[in-house]
Amino acid sequence: MNNWHRFTDREMLAEALADEVASNLRDAIAARGEAWLVVSGGSTPKPFFTALRKADLPWSLVTVSVADERWVPIDHDESTEKLVRECLQPDRMFSMTPLENESVAEGAARIDATLRASKQSPDVVILGMGPDGHTASLFPDHPSHAGVDMSGSHFCIAVTNSPKPPAERVSLTAPLLCRAQHLYLHMTGEDKREVLEREDATLPITQVLNTSATSPHIYWAA
Repeated sequence: MNNWHRFTDREMLAEALADEVASNLRDAIAARGEAWLVVSGGSTPKPFFTALRKADLPWSLVTVSVADERWVPIDHDESTEKLVRECLQPDRMFSMTPLENESVAEGAARIDATLRASKQSPDVVILGMGPDGHTASLFPDHPSHAGVDMSGSHFCIAVTNSPKPPAERVSLTAPLLCRAQHLYLHMTGEDKREVLEREDATLPITQVLNTSATSPHIYWAA
């Protein structure tokens, strides 16, 4: 069951979500000495990043990673990691950007192997969604849609010929994202709300929310 949190103001949403996520991270640190936070890119989470950075947290104990990454160098304007480093300024980050001369398939395999070897689950995952119902880089009616399959064998997949530029990306998959202790969807706009409220079971975002190990929380503002 999804828990909706509706706001009339996007800044209020960002502050409320930051407070909740900070509390989740403190609990994880108290329980096991560290925390793992997965975030999404785009323009929507920027106010949230700013609010969360101000939280009273031992940032040296928080590892941040992204739900998906464009296959571009870390200093490229399209890099999600660059956005997160500039806005959230994490002390520790698990990078999903390319190594020198590394193909997207090679990179996805490397990242997948590292994640599997860690044997850890995210403490907090914050997803976004597009008007087409995609989340991370798992797109409807596209080969990447296979990443929502909970029986899949990979935590990270290569995405080619993406419906959104750039064409090459890497994306975390449902078998990892849905293991999070806390799963949030952060979205804005009436168009996205209408898509989600249709509860179309063929859309990646609906499938991820419905297979989460925990009850997802949806933070929305107009």
